Amino acid sequence: MTTKAVPSPTPTPSEQVSYVPRDRPTRFHTLVAGLDSDTEQLVSRALVASGIEVLISTNVFDALFDGDSDSGDEFGCLVLGEDLEQVSYLRSIGMQYPILTLLKDPGARARVMALEVGSDDCLGPRFATAELVARVHSLSRRRGSVSLSDAVTVGELSLSVEAYTVTFNGNTLILTPTETEILQILMESCGRIVSSSQIGRAVWGESAESRPNLVSVHLSNLRRKLVTSLGTKNKIVTLRSRGYMLTG
Repeated sequence: MTTKAVPSPTPTPSEQVSYVPRDRPTRFHTLVAGLDSDTEQLVSRALVASGIEVLISTNVFDALFDGDSDSGDEFGCLVLGEDLEQVSYLRSIGMQYPILTLLKDPGARARVMALEVGSDDCLGPRFATAELVARVHSLSRRRGSVSLSDAVTVGELSLSVEAYTVTFNGNTLILTPTETEILQILMESCGRIVSSSQIGRAVWGESAESRPNLVSVHLSNLRRKLVTSLGTKNKIVTLRSRGYMLTG
């Protein structure tokens, strides 16, 4: 396990930090950052025991923007504390790593807020380490499984799975990895109904069955982005008790 702990100040949006992805990595780490010491130890031990390489940092920005690293490593998943402003900021500058947020608030509203600002998944405050490991594996597989040629086009809507971007009428929008995967499913099934459980199993595996609102929250975010940021009409139709369908 590699340890990194540099207490530098957290950058703010006014500092105009931008993120440029490095070349395709030789291997993936999981970054664990922003957790209290007890949770950090619990999480890191569970991940390492399952064979996942872990990098620990007290500050997520130090780990992500450290220019001294030339090992070719990349992050398959970020496991972060519940500072949702950090999550929102990372998404705003184009950070595309899958993010699993560990929450202290057990309420549904806290989970919804975490997903709305850009988390791909969330847990807490009480969770089984086996479930944590399974979710990290699931998120990391998405990061490593995309192909450079993965692209889907429906009409004037074009999705780049590799770049996590969607383009409409010449305008391009960055999506989260989860939003990208959901939109890919809908675009490849254009004109056909896809149930919430089908989407959940495809994206999160069987664990999605216990969290029925996970799909609906991400779809709501995705629909809002397509309409307000790209200027599309509402292409994602909700069919009550049946599922969702992308129209051409």
